Amino acid sequence: MGAANGVAVLWNAETRGKLWAWKAHQHRIDALAVSRDTRWMATGSGDDARATLRVWRVGLDEPPGVNVVEAFSDDSHSGGVSSVAFSPDNRFLAAGGFTGSGHTRPLIYDLDTGERVNALPFDLTRSLQYSPDGRLLAAGGDEGFVSLWEFASGTRVCEEHAYSRPVGTVAFSADGRRLATGGWDGEVRVWDVASHACLAECSYDGIVVACRLSADGTALDVAEKPEGSSRARMHRLAL
Repeated sequence: MGAANGVAVLWNAETRGKLWAWKAHQHRIDALAVSRDTRWMATGSGDDARATLRVWRVGLDEPPGVNVVEAFSDDSHSGGVSSVAFSPDNRFLAAGGFTGSGHTRPLIYDLDTGERVNALPFDLTRSLQYSPDGRLLAAGGDEGFVSLWEFASGTRVCEEHAYSRPVGTVAFSADGRRLATGGWDGEVRVWDVASHACLAECSYDGIVVACRLSADGTALDVAEKPEGSSRARMHRLAL
């Protein structure tokens, strides 16, 4: 969990107990992700003249139980990091945020070395997620675009201008055949990854902050936050 005061907290999902808390950034944490093997954690912020991206090495088996140390950091997104996503094989991190030019694009980092190994062409990125097989990277943009990138080649295979406001969330289904996207304009869509066709859509009054397809692909869970509210409302859409 990332807080408005820059503190990051690791929780035990089973016991709901706090494992570790530390000051990750000087300002609000806007992006946070944990790798599938739980060995890595990334945090993004709008820190001024500081590292806007920090990557942490998490040791869950080390005494006294949890140990978190900074592995590397970067300030290439000088205006702030708004999205982070780990590849399924726990080798790479994608981060999107505002660069000095005023635009934002996904940068790719090798976790073992901390080096930036790729930068996708300019894309106003607000949300990111890898497909379950790691072949594709989905990106939601500030200007309402949804893009699919072939990760190995860095080729954009699909782009849809589907929203009137930023795309705050992108989420693949467990089998990678569908992609759910949600926008700040309250719109939600489910796409067929192979054909790029829109399979379902609905709209809500507030900002869509998260969505998740059920394991069997028959339902979509949506978190929507009304304008001016500090609490999100949960919805389930049958597919």
